[in-house]
This record gives sequence, C-alpha cells and structure tokens, in this order.
Amino acid sequence: MEYRCARCHTAISVADGDSPHACPSCKAEAGLEPHKKIPTAMALFGLVLGCALVVTVVGGVLSAQGG
Repeated sequence: MEYRCARCHTAISVADGDSPHACPSCKAEAGLEPHKKIPTAMALFGLVLGCALVVTVVGGVLSAQGG
C-alpha cells in the first residue's frame, strides 16, 4: 500500500496491512495518509469542465473573427 506524508508529500510504500511509523524524508510521525486514486466520477467531471472551457474559448475566438 502507498502512503503520502502530509508535510513533505513523500510517497511511502509499505506491505499490505502495515502502516509506516515515520516519514523517511522529514521524520514526521503524524500526517501519514493512505494515497487513493482519483474517483472515476471526479475525473469525468474534470473532463467535462475541460471540454466546456475549450468550446467556450474556440467559440469566442471564432465569433471575434466574424466567422
């Protein structure tokens, strides 16, 4: 399992079922959080927002050119 240090953002890999005792980089004992993948719904929402931004910019450029 992978953990991240909240203080220095170092990735820490440990065996499943274990938890790290301290960050190897900054020696912080608190703030070691399990690293989770971005949920699919959140990634799709970001994709929709990105597409909407592109359409808005392209539409603005085309209307400014009169086409």
